[in-house]
Amino acid sequence: MRDDDADDLTDDLSDDLSDDLSDGLSDDLTVDLRGLPLDSLDDFWDAVTGPCGLPEWFGRNLDAWWDTIETRGVSEVIDAHETLVVRADAAGLFAPGRPEGARLASVFADASRARLEVERHG
Repeated sequence: MRDDDADDLTDDLSDDLSDDLSDGLSDDLTVDLRGLPLDSLDDFWDAVTGPCGLPEWFGRNLDAWWDTIETRGVSEVIDAHETLVVRADAAGLFAPGRPEGARLASVFADASRARLEVERHG
């Protein structure tokens, strides 16, 4: 085997190992809640339960959400992705001045593997 061939083989193995070390995570899980009537945290939990694969025993509170999006180990669906992206309208729960929405947004802001994208309409 020539040195060039050996270098190519080493590069290929290195690339394969890097791919394996990524834990097989796909990039983003995007949950689009735009257009849904989200007036309370209960509405939010109802809306994300299915697409996020939340188990029946999920606590439906901000501490449980933190564990789900940051600590992981609660939802196999979320755990299979590098980042959770939730899109919502700046209305109802996420309207300016809504304390529940602000607290939920704060949880997302502190997370390294999830983000909330709130769309403000003109």
